[in-house]
Amino acid sequence: MPQPSIETSIARSNLYLFISVLYSQPGNDRFEMLLEDEFKLKIKSAVTSLFPTSQHGNLNNIISEIFQLASSEKSQLSDNYFLHFGHTLSKETVPYELEQLPQTEIFNKTDRLADILGFYNAFGIQPDMPERGDHISMQTEFLSFLLLKMALAIEKGEDITNLQTCEKAFHSFWNEHFSNWIQFYIPKTKNFTSSPFYLKANAFLEEFFLFEKQLVETATPLPC
Repeated sequence: MPQPSIETSIARSNLYLFISVLYSQPGNDRFEMLLEDEFKLKIKSAVTSLFPTSQHGNLNNIISEIFQLASSEKSQLSDNYFLHFGHTLSKETVPYELEQLPQTEIFNKTDRLADILGFYNAFGIQPDMPERGDHISMQTEFLSFLLLKMALAIEKGEDITNLQTCEKAFHSFWNEHFSNWIQFYIPKTKNFTSSPFYLKANAFLEEFFLFEKQLVETATPLPC
């Protein structure tokens, strides 16, 4: 595979960040990014640069509705968040990797969380969100971070080893953790909420995951 471009890596990084923001707790500083014009433009530009033209209309409509609902539903979003994603609810609705594991893997939870935190620690990341390390917001923020580091490594002309390290970590984390549970979680989100905001967030998550799945599965490692 040719060396990834700076533009593609940054665009993908921005959309992983978008997912992280969408599923963060309403009212915190991260969620408030949805109200910022600069952030809105960044996300729309990322969609335009990554996705085929045939998908632009649908995705831009979803994104525009998300931004509009983030403002118009603002007073209700916290209640909706805890209603649908609270720890005390059915495990089908909570966006945590460990809660989505099959019962047969229940004894692996401690090891899996330790592995997740090991990825974060390897890159000097100390989670500062109120969520556990296996929450969708944490995982997508980490994937966004790795893609941004890849873009910076290319831009600065750093030794290819740095780029390979980030690329390997991205693919390992994506395959061993993020995609391992999110592919089963997405179908469960179809009808579990009446919140227009989270219905649109789930719709974008599905479209982006399908795009990334094809990209990651067809990628080959950078040459040593």
